[in-house]
Amino acid sequence: MRSRLADIPFQQAAVWITLAGQALLPLAYVTRQGGVGLLAQDVDGGRWVVLLELLLLLVSAVVARKLFSARGALYFTVYAALLGVLALGPLFTFGGTFLVFPVLSHTGTAVALLAVALLAAAAGILRQRQNGPQQNGLRQNAGAVDIEHWLWLVTAGSFAGVGLLISPLAADWVTGAAVLVLSAVCFTASHVEGLPVLYPPAALAAVGGSVVLAAEVYPEVPGVWGGFLPWLTGAGVASAALYAVRLIRSGPLQGDAVRRWSLAGAAFLGLILVAVAGIRHDATSWTAAAGLAAAVGISYREAPEWARRIALEVGALLLTVAVQRAAIFELDGQGGGTALLSTNLPSPFWVVQWYVVLAALLGAFRYLSGNQTAGRFLVGAGSALLSLTGLGVVFGGAAGQQLWVLVLLALLLVAGLGLGERLFVWWGAAGVAACILWAMRQYTFLLLAFIAVGLIVFAVWRLNRGTAGEAPAAGPEVQPDPEDNPQSRGGREPSRRH
Repeated sequence: MRSRLADIPFQQAAVWITLAGQALLPLAYVTRQGGVGLLAQDVDGGRWVVLLELLLLLVSAVVARKLFSARGALYFTVYAALLGVLALGPLFTFGGTFLVFPVLSHTGTAVALLAVALLAAAAGILRQRQNGPQQNGLRQNAGAVDIEHWLWLVTAGSFAGVGLLISPLAADWVTGAAVLVLSAVCFTASHVEGLPVLYPPAALAAVGGSVVLAAEVYPEVPGVWGGFLPWLTGAGVASAALYAVRLIRSGPLQGDAVRRWSLAGAAFLGLILVAVAGIRHDATSWTAAAGLAAAVGISYREAPEWARRIALEVGALLLTVAVQRAAIFELDGQGGGTALLSTNLPSPFWVVQWYVVLAALLGAFRYLSGNQTAGRFLVGAGSALLSLTGLGVVFGGAAGQQLWVLVLLALLLVAGLGLGERLFVWWGAAGVAACILWAMRQYTFLLLAFIAVGLIVFAVWRLNRGTAGEAPAAGPEVQPDPEDNPQSRGGREPSRRH
């Protein structure tokens, strides 16, 4: 046929016009009368007409590609297969007498679309392996050399996208599965076609699809765990899987910042979602704190060298908040909800002491690393919190609270002496003195004696300082001349006349 039609002008144009007409014919058939479905009185037509037209289009596209070298005609097969799967389902309603009822349900239609998308992605991987590593460098110019190079990606992307669009009509689990399939297609395209930009949406889709799919696994779990398990087993498991890939492929990903940060960022985001979802309830707060600790570890490992300490300190602050909430706060009400005004709240004094200790530890680490400015700021901030809470103890506090403030102020004094920080020495000394005076306020004689001793010590120190200031400066020592020494003259003193 091709040899006989070789002399016909505009042969290629006629091929493309024929394929385009065949592609438009099924659409015109299903959308006539201004509606999506066909009229019931069309007894001589129906679903089989659309399927037959799509089958003819598919065969025509293959023939045009093989016999008339119409490169790109195979894209019409993707259109025919996609519309054919939709025509088999209940998305379109038909009249007639044959194939009146849909062959596939909404769930079956979506599953068929997603299965074809996965098969197309597998075909893309096999195509890359068959081409070999020699052609990887030509992948950038593949569109100019072979227009059918993107056939697998168009097939996988279109089927996965349409499957996601119709997933709300199907079973509840189909939406999560569709998002995961779309994520797999993006991951495959990123590696097969060398497109790192597809990694961020693929990683985010993996986390989101896992949460949506896991939500359908625990529909009957009662209590707060019923709402938390989808986040834990969905986002948590997806984050673990993504970061495991990041660690396993740490060598190849070292020079690929987009893929490396996409995997680490999606894993970090998933763990943060787990922490946010579980921190609200008492029963899940410890698990949420563990998830937050894992997120802090990821941020510390992935942060640049200059920002690691900052990431660790900010993470330590957030982790302290989470652990404190799980350890000493009880916020769940009687009905399982969160009680904003609870009578079982811990003492504000002890709540603040967590952050006093945290500031002291972070400041100590800063001093040990040689960063005295940051260490001084952190220790000063902790001391300010301690002093403010100490003032609160004055107006009403237990003996244990007063002892705690006294011990920490004494430690501040000792730390100031060890570090050579005069500010902390005076701060700690003044605090210790104030605590002792406050504790002795009911013992008048002891209080007066303590004040008298303090005044005597101050007076002696002041006098010693003044005496040292009035003493003449010592000059250089002059060695005596041997001739002026009377003992040096024969060992006898000269006679004196009286």
